[in-house]
Amino acid sequence: MPPSGLFISEFLIFQSLFQAHYILILLAVLLLLTMIIWGFGANIFKLLFTPPVTIDESKIPHISPWESLSQFMLLGFSVYLAYNPPAMFVTLIQDAVKLIQ
Repeated sequence: MPPSGLFISEFLIFQSLFQAHYILILLAVLLLLTMIIWGFGANIFKLLFTPPVTIDESKIPHISPWESLSQFMLLGFSVYLAYNPPAMFVTLIQDAVKLIQ
Protein backbone atom coordinates (compact mmCIF):
# COMPACT_ATOMS: atom_id res chain seq x y z
CA MET A 1 0.00 0.00 0.00
CA PRO A 2 1.35 3.49 -0.78
CA PRO A 3 1.86 4.81 2.77
CA SER A 4 4.09 1.84 3.55
CA GLY A 5 7.84 1.87 3.04
CA LEU A 6 7.47 -1.42 1.16
CA PHE A 7 5.59 0.40 -1.58
CA ILE A 8 8.89 1.81 -2.87
CA SER A 9 10.33 -1.67 -3.37
CA GLU A 10 7.16 -2.81 -5.16
CA PHE A 11 7.29 0.24 -7.37
CA LEU A 12 10.93 -0.50 -8.23
CA ILE A 13 10.01 -4.11 -9.07
CA PHE A 14 7.25 -2.89 -11.40
CA GLN A 15 9.62 -0.38 -12.98
CA SER A 16 12.28 -3.02 -13.63
CA LEU A 17 9.72 -5.43 -15.10
CA PHE A 18 8.52 -2.68 -17.43
CA GLN A 19 12.06 -1.72 -18.47
CA ALA A 20 12.96 -5.36 -19.13
CA HIS A 21 9.86 -5.69 -21.36
CA TYR A 22 8.23 -8.40 -19.20
CA ILE A 23 4.80 -6.90 -19.80
CA LEU A 24 2.82 -10.14 -19.35
CA ILE A 25 4.46 -10.86 -15.99
CA LEU A 26 3.95 -7.23 -14.97
CA LEU A 27 0.25 -7.39 -15.83
CA ALA A 28 -0.16 -10.71 -14.01
CA VAL A 29 1.55 -9.37 -10.88
CA LEU A 30 -0.48 -6.16 -10.98
CA LEU A 31 -3.72 -8.14 -11.40
CA LEU A 32 -2.89 -10.45 -8.50
CA LEU A 33 -1.82 -7.53 -6.30
CA THR A 34 -5.06 -5.73 -7.13
CA MET A 35 -7.04 -8.82 -6.12
CA ILE A 36 -5.13 -9.06 -2.83
CA ILE A 37 -5.71 -5.38 -2.02
CA TRP A 38 -9.40 -5.74 -2.95
CA GLY A 39 -9.72 -8.75 -0.63
CA PHE A 40 -8.10 -6.91 2.26
CA GLY A 41 -10.19 -3.81 1.61
CA ALA A 42 -13.44 -5.75 1.41
CA ASN A 43 -12.78 -7.42 4.76
CA ILE A 44 -11.62 -4.20 6.41
CA PHE A 45 -14.64 -2.24 5.16
CA LYS A 46 -16.91 -5.05 6.36
CA LEU A 47 -15.34 -4.81 9.81
CA LEU A 48 -15.54 -1.03 9.89
CA PHE A 49 -19.05 -0.48 8.58
CA THR A 50 -21.04 -3.48 9.83
CA PRO A 51 -23.20 -2.54 12.80
CA PRO A 52 -22.08 -4.14 16.07
CA VAL A 53 -23.72 -7.37 17.10
CA THR A 54 -24.86 -7.82 20.67
CA ILE A 55 -23.20 -10.76 22.38
CA ASP A 56 -24.64 -12.66 25.30
CA GLU A 57 -21.59 -12.86 27.53
CA SER A 58 -23.17 -15.47 29.78
CA LYS A 59 -22.80 -18.08 27.00
CA ILE A 60 -19.06 -17.47 26.56
CA PRO A 61 -17.07 -20.16 28.40
CA HIS A 62 -14.66 -18.99 31.09
CA ILE A 63 -11.01 -19.42 30.14
CA SER A 64 -8.66 -20.52 32.86
CA PRO A 65 -5.55 -18.33 33.36
CA TRP A 66 -3.47 -21.52 33.43
CA GLU A 67 -4.15 -21.97 29.70
CA SER A 68 -2.07 -18.86 28.96
CA LEU A 69 0.86 -19.90 31.13
CA SER A 70 2.87 -21.39 28.25
CA GLN A 71 2.51 -18.18 26.23
CA PHE A 72 3.72 -16.05 29.13
CA MET A 73 6.63 -18.44 29.73
CA LEU A 74 7.69 -18.15 26.07
CA LEU A 75 7.37 -14.37 26.25
CA GLY A 76 9.48 -14.27 29.40
CA PHE A 77 12.08 -16.56 27.84
CA SER A 78 12.35 -14.37 24.74
CA VAL A 79 12.77 -11.24 26.89
CA TYR A 80 15.43 -13.04 28.92
CA LEU A 81 17.28 -14.04 25.74
CA ALA A 82 17.03 -10.48 24.44
CA TYR A 83 18.82 -9.08 27.49
CA ASN A 84 21.11 -12.06 28.26
CA PRO A 85 21.96 -13.73 24.95
CA PRO A 86 24.14 -16.85 25.11
CA ALA A 87 27.67 -16.52 23.77
CA MET A 88 26.80 -18.87 20.90
CA PHE A 89 24.07 -16.47 19.65
CA VAL A 90 26.41 -13.50 19.90
CA THR A 91 29.10 -15.25 17.84
CA LEU A 92 26.52 -16.33 15.27
CA ILE A 93 25.33 -12.73 14.85
CA GLN A 94 28.90 -11.43 14.68
CA ASP A 95 29.81 -14.02 12.03
CA ALA A 96 26.73 -13.06 10.00
CA VAL A 97 27.69 -9.40 10.17
CA LYS A 98 31.24 -10.25 9.04
CA LEU A 99 29.81 -12.12 6.03
CA ILE A 100 27.69 -9.14 5.05
CA GLN A 101 30.58 -6.68 5.22
